[in-house]
Amino acid sequence: MSELDEILKLACKKEIEGGFYDYKINNIPVFHYLKRYYRRSLINQANGNDSNYGKENRVSFWNHVKMLFCYDEYEWKSLKQILRLCFSSMHYDNFIFAFMRKELVNGMYVDKFTDPLIDNSNIKQSFIIFERRFQGRHAVPRCHSEKIIYDDVLWKMAKTRAFFWGPVFNLMHKRVIDEIEKQIDKYYPGIYHTRSFTAYFIHFNYLYTKLYYRLFRKLKIKRLIAPSRADFLQLIPAAKLNKIEVIELQHGVSYGESMTYSGYRDELFIPDRFFSFGKLHLPTVYGIDEDKIQEIGWAFSAYLESQSMENLADNEVLVISEPCASNRILRSIVELAEKNPSVIFHFRPHPNEKLSQEQRDVVNSVSNIILDDNQINIMFTIMRFQHVIGENSTALYEALSLGKKVGNLYMNGLTPKYIQEDDKNCFWAIYDDISFKTFLKESKELKQSKSIYSTFNPDKVNSVIV
Repeated sequence: MSELDEILKLACKKEIEGGFYDYKINNIPVFHYLKRYYRRSLINQANGNDSNYGKENRVSFWNHVKMLFCYDEYEWKSLKQILRLCFSSMHYDNFIFAFMRKELVNGMYVDKFTDPLIDNSNIKQSFIIFERRFQGRHAVPRCHSEKIIYDDVLWKMAKTRAFFWGPVFNLMHKRVIDEIEKQIDKYYPGIYHTRSFTAYFIHFNYLYTKLYYRLFRKLKIKRLIAPSRADFLQLIPAAKLNKIEVIELQHGVSYGESMTYSGYRDELFIPDRFFSFGKLHLPTVYGIDEDKIQEIGWAFSAYLESQSMENLADNEVLVISEPCASNRILRSIVELAEKNPSVIFHFRPHPNEKLSQEQRDVVNSVSNIILDDNQINIMFTIMRFQHVIGENSTALYEALSLGKKVGNLYMNGLTPKYIQEDDKNCFWAIYDDISFKTFLKESKELKQSKSIYSTFNPDKVNSVIV
């Protein structure tokens, strides 16, 4: 078991011992709103980083005054959209909460999880899409733009009301907040928190849930469909309290314990179904009973295959980075690039990763390392290459499923992990320049991995969307 798994198991144990989920406000166990913050803080603490990163979320009076009276272009558009929706008589069977990160494919931004699913199933007969901005903006031009509603004003309403009505909320729920604070002091010593921070965080998420509860009721929604439970956590109880079916879409491969899925399960915060895109997953790691997991296949593959692209030469290698290992991966690529000047390395950061100036200087200093555009869909990019290397990214399995030669880096302290032990036979192990050259030249067929994505079966979706 990895160090990360040990930390998360310890966090889950603390939550159970402290009875954190027994504290409820209007029958909602509100620690679900807080758990990722404390789990992440424990991980940061164990890694020697600042475990008190919550200080950046301190409640600021002037920031909230500004938030209350100042609207940017997205918030004005969101307000108009929501008001129009509330005063219309439109009803929708399917409420799609889009993945925050959109990816560029041939000039159009798409949510690779929900957009192809809509187009290739009966969902398209009656649906609406809500989306939250990512990195300060909404992506345009956007697939299904005529169905998009910006979430911005609901987020703002919950934030500002949580601040200005905070004293009333604190008074009404003083006992619950005091008890949670007492348990946090006991079980999470050294992790930054204050009573006002805890109360504000609970109040904001609770209000956000209530806003969607009312919206779902107004729109007569039948089902909520979304990827990444962490992103739509507040919407799950809003749907459950309205007796709306909740369907979560797989959005990656989990190897073990996770900040989102591990630990205590409460039906109010767990989807009714989990749609997986292939068989390459461990049924125990998504925080839902195995009999609720249904494999539907990967609708996005047909969309990608319909796009035109230029295949790159055999001497061009895609390097897939990860935020937690980018420096070690970059050091490894520099070593390989200097010894293989005829090979061009396309270094692709994770979409959530922003390279430091020092890292950019390293990339720019080596002529045969190119910084790849990480806003372009990863599978679209992979399809252009014959050789793909990295450490533990899900995208390496995606590359295998597309028939690419895939290498795992074991240099500079990198330690690749595998979902199944015999998956090692599917990858080339790259320890140094010699094994890298073997990876490029070797033509033997490796054992085929189970596909991370199976062929999409719309009948399996349509049997649910009735």
